Parts: sequence; C-alpha cells; structure tokens
Amino acid sequence: MRLRAAIALALVAAPRAAAAQDDGDVYQADEPIIEEVEVRAPPPRASSGSVAIRGDEARTTPGTQGDAVKAVQNLPSVGRSAFGSGQLVVWGAAPGDTRTYIDDIEVPSLYHLGGIRGLVPSYWVRSIDLSPGAFGAEQGRALGGIARVETRSLPTEGVHGSVAVDVLDASAGLAVAASPQARFGAGGRYGYVDRILEAIAGPEIGDSVAVPRYHDAIVKVAVNAGPGQEIGILGIHSGDELERIVSDSDPSARKTEMRSLYVERIGMRYRIAKEGTTTLVVPWFGVDRAKLESRFGTAPAARSSAATHFALRAQHERTLFVAEENETFAPRVIGRFGFDGLATRTQSERSGSSTIPPREGDVFLFGQPPGDETSTDAWTTYVVDLAPFGAATIDIGPVTITPGLRMNGTIVDVSRATPRVSMTPAVGETRFEPTLDPRLAVRVRAHARVDFDVAAGLHHQPPSPDDLSSVFGTPGLGAAQAIVVTAGQSTRLSDSTTLEVVGFHKSLDGLAVRIPAPNPPLAHVLSPGGKGRAYGANLLLRQSPFWGFSGFVSYAISRADRWAPWTNERLFDFDQTHVLTVVANQEIAGFTFGTRLRASSGLPRTPVVGAYYDAKGDKYDPIFGDHNSIRLPAFFQLDARAQYAFDAGPTNIAVFADVQNVTNRQNPEEITYAFDFRDVRYITGLPVLAVLGASLEI
Repeated sequence: MRLRAAIALALVAAPRAAAAQDDGDVYQADEPIIEEVEVRAPPPRASSGSVAIRGDEARTTPGTQGDAVKAVQNLPSVGRSAFGSGQLVVWGAAPGDTRTYIDDIEVPSLYHLGGIRGLVPSYWVRSIDLSPGAFGAEQGRALGGIARVETRSLPTEGVHGSVAVDVLDASAGLAVAASPQARFGAGGRYGYVDRILEAIAGPEIGDSVAVPRYHDAIVKVAVNAGPGQEIGILGIHSGDELERIVSDSDPSARKTEMRSLYVERIGMRYRIAKEGTTTLVVPWFGVDRAKLESRFGTAPAARSSAATHFALRAQHERTLFVAEENETFAPRVIGRFGFDGLATRTQSERSGSSTIPPREGDVFLFGQPPGDETSTDAWTTYVVDLAPFGAATIDIGPVTITPGLRMNGTIVDVSRATPRVSMTPAVGETRFEPTLDPRLAVRVRAHARVDFDVAAGLHHQPPSPDDLSSVFGTPGLGAAQAIVVTAGQSTRLSDSTTLEVVGFHKSLDGLAVRIPAPNPPLAHVLSPGGKGRAYGANLLLRQSPFWGFSGFVSYAISRADRWAPWTNERLFDFDQTHVLTVVANQEIAGFTFGTRLRASSGLPRTPVVGAYYDAKGDKYDPIFGDHNSIRLPAFFQLDARAQYAFDAGPTNIAVFADVQNVTNRQNPEEITYAFDFRDVRYITGLPVLAVLGASLEI
C-alpha cells in the first residue's frame, strides 16, 4: 500500500511498506560571523578522507528539506541508508560503530528517530565534518568514523535570531550579546507532521505511515573570562517517539512497533590560549532513555535502557620547536597531549525472542515472526574508558608527519555473569582491558596545488551494553578492533575547484556475532569471533561558488565482507558496491536552483529457495539459500530545490520548495513474501515528496 501522491506532496512520511521497516574547539563563540563568509573554499583535510561542509552550504543542498545535518549522507565515505533508518554506514562499519558529536559532546545519533531531521536545527549548524577512519590519537572508541556537528558562534554584539516554518516542523532561535564579555543563545524545534498526517488522512493513518513525533532544544552561553580565556556552556535536549503499524486481516499477523528516545546533554568548555600554547578542558554529563516495544500478533517483545554518561576531555597543545626562517626546510614541531575519558552506567531490561530485533549477520526476512522461545533479563553495566593520548605535528619543508599514541584502559562491570535461575543471587563480573592504539599520518605537498597523504591506525571499541546480557548476549565480551590504512591525494584544479581521491583498507577483528547453535552455552549467546574487512576508493570533485554555481560529484566503490570461524565469507549486511551522488546549485539574483542525483547498488539479502509446511504452527517456514547472495535492485533518485532569499532591512527572508524523488521512482527497500513463499514482491520507498517552508533571520 502506498500513500496517494497528494498526501506525499505535503508530508514527510513513508508508505506503509517503508514504515515497516578538532582541534578541540567546542563552542566557538568568539569569531565574527563574517570570517565564515570569507572562507569559501573547503578547509584542509584533518585526516585522509575527511570532509567538512559549511552549514550555509549544507542547508541549501537539494533533498535535505533545508536540514543542514542531513547533508552528511551525501559524502563519499557514507553508504546510502534505507529510508526511515537515519543510519550512518561509514567505510564498511556497522551503523553503531561511528561516533557522533555535537561540538565535543557525544550523542547517540545525529538524527531524530527515523532520520526525518537532524538533532540540531540548521540555524545552529556552523559546520559538519566527517573523518571516516585513520583519525588522530585524540579520538577513539570507534571502528567506523567520527562525525561532528560544530554549532555556530554566538554574536559579539546585538540581538540575532531566526524563525523557520515548514510542513514538518517549526523552529526558533535567539542569540544575544548582553555585553562584550557575555553572550547567550537558545533555540527549539517542534515537529507536528504527525498532526498534519492525522488531519489529512484521519487517525487510521497509523496503519499506513510510520508516524514520527519529535522535538529538540539547545542552549548556549559564552563568557570571556580574561585575556585569552573563554568559558562556554552547551545544553542539548531531544525527544522522539516513532510508531510503526503493519495491518493485516489476520490478527496473528498484525505487527506494531513503538520506539522512543530521549537525550539530554550539558557540557562546559574552558579554553585558555597563550603565546605558543592552548589548553582545552571539556567536561560533560548526559542521560539517554531508550525504549522499544514490538508485537507480532500475540507475541510481544520489549527492550528499554537508561544510560548515564560522565565524560572529561582535556588537551594541551604547545609549540615545541620553530626553526629560524633562514634554515633549510624551516622545521616546526607542535606537541599535543591530553586525556579522553568516558564512564557510562546503563540499566537495561529486555524480554521476548533473542532474534528480535535481528543483528548484523542474522539470516532473517522482513516481517518474519519471532521464534517460539522467549526470555527475559534485567542487568546493569558500567563501562569506563580512560584514554590518555599524545601526538605531534612535525613540519619539515613540504612534509608533515603526525605520529600519535592512544592508551586505552577499559573497565567493564556487569551485574550478572550468569542468567537468573529461581532465587539465585546475582554474581557479577568485573575486568580491566588495556589496549594501545598507535596512529601515524604523513602528508607531502608535492606542488602548491597537489598534496599526497597516507595514514594508518589501530582502533579499539568497547563492547555495547546491549550485548553484555547473560541471557541475550555474553557478559565476557571484550573490545573489537580495526586496523585502518588510507592513501589519498588532493588537487586544487583551480581557485574554486578541488579533486580528492582516497583509497582505504580496513581489517576488523573481535566482532560480536551470534552463535548459530540452537542451545548455545550458558551466558554465551554471542561470540567475539567475528571478523571482517572493507576496502575501496572514494572520489570527491568539489566546486566552491563561482559565478553563483557550486556543487560536487561524490563516488565510492567498495566491498565489505564478514565471517566467523563457523561460516564462510559473506557480504556485510550494509555492503554497497557503488554509491554516486551529484549535487549542483545555481544562484541568480536571490534565487537558488538546485538538483541532487543519487544512485547506489542494492543492499545484500539472503534468498528463499523453498519452503516447508509446519503442521504444529500451521504455517510455512522458509528454506534459505546462500547468505547475502542476492541484492535488492539498484537505487536511483532525483531531487530538486528552489529558494528565493531577500533582505528586508536587517532581516533576511527565504522561502523554499524541496522536492524528493521528482521522477516518482518506486525504489525497492525490502523484499516480502507470500505466506507460502511462492510469490515475491518489493516494499518500495518514498514517493514524490514536496516540503514547502520559509525562514526569517535577523
């Protein structure tokens, strides 16, 4: 079933089918905004393959509905995620293996549930950057990449603000320079697309559409504490509820899913800069509350967690050596050392089938009912990661060498090492796991317009609290690791055009995978025996504004594999051989016209080669072929955007129309089968979708 185009034209909603499935500068609040406008070319890459996007560029990208944060999905190192997932799949790593930050504060995701909106309204986005791998020793706890949204600077004088309204939500922001020493800002956004859906289609819309409800808020404070000293405070709140319903005339086949996620963060930043030295201290505190309730017919399943985070980042940077100007190559050495610590306490509860929801590597079908076996568990985990680090930047003429070392000390404490049996007392488990992560990057400026760079690094990631259950996981899981090697070049073809090409190889080990035995050993449902690799190349041709024209061509070719001791090599569940994105914008007399083309290989799936009748359950069960041996059909989508902006005194007003999938192509997002597995059909994604909106800034 699909929504009528008239409904889709005004709303962001999937049809029922889609619904079923630093440098350390954290709150940069002191630079005048005009400095951002003058820098039109992309900044130098922080690491091989890293890309940065200005906020004003990101929010005019076609297909993002004016949401700057969603522009990160266009980058060459990011695979296309299924509609409504909001996942970041970076260089063959699972979505949960990429760390996401707002300034230097870690958040569970950059998006609201379902990926409908970014966690930060566009007005507050100064820039977005992504380091897909082989990043410096300052960062860790990630097998994937590091994605970071930097919030905009608070003004140094006057009152500034923004109001934005479209068919999805409304947002407002206000920033005030109370004095030369103190500046304040606050903003919020409220989504009402669920109310519009119900007003147009009635309460039964929940049987056709994944109905999202979301809101967020941000508060910023910046204080000049003295010469070269800054204090910043950042507060973040977001709330999400998402309901999916798949109706069926047979009540036993009706499927419902309700998810919620609430995120709160508050952090402080203290920065002091003196001649040749910079010191940064960022403590932050946060709470995450997540809940998932699903039901397939009469079979319920539930999972909830409440996580409390305490974090501290401290970094000191000093110029250690600067040669005389007349010396050969004029060497310079800058040293950085610091501490990156994160402690998380998670209280979790889970009930239902161990295979719902499925994890990467599971053979499953969309809409497949859960197994007959159900379990329940409640557990508490403490994961403390303490990581001192050191790095240096050594410039010797045209060569820059950046060695680094990160020393991880991870403490894992689990409340129950074995499942609860009757009234047996809880016997926990505590362990300490030290690891070393060496990093190295070398960049050579072969020409004024040409750079070459290579980088390599070892990365470790602590186990997820969800996997440490004695019933649904394995309390003894250790850290997974990745060895990443990259090589690339960057060429400035003209003053406004750059070409970047990067090749990468990633080896993965210690991945948590499900043990296939029908009765796995006690408290060993998962094994750390999973291995994998990913390799490929990215190309990014980028045109900064020139006579009003800007855009980029992004292309990635890659392959990602997984295996375990008891399985053959198979394709990674999120593998995409080809991903192409082309974006073009033209500004003319206040008008901006843009288009985006996206094409990608389909995701791997496991075929059904037969079926047999289960008399006890009165149903047919599938017989599977080789794991991930087929793919969904290729994805293709064309988006368009038109905007008109003008000044009315000190106020800038913009109105826009953003249309996704202008060709109304029915892109397959999933495979579904008839009850006896003889008939096959595709669940298609988003039809034509138009979002109309306006914004006002002073």
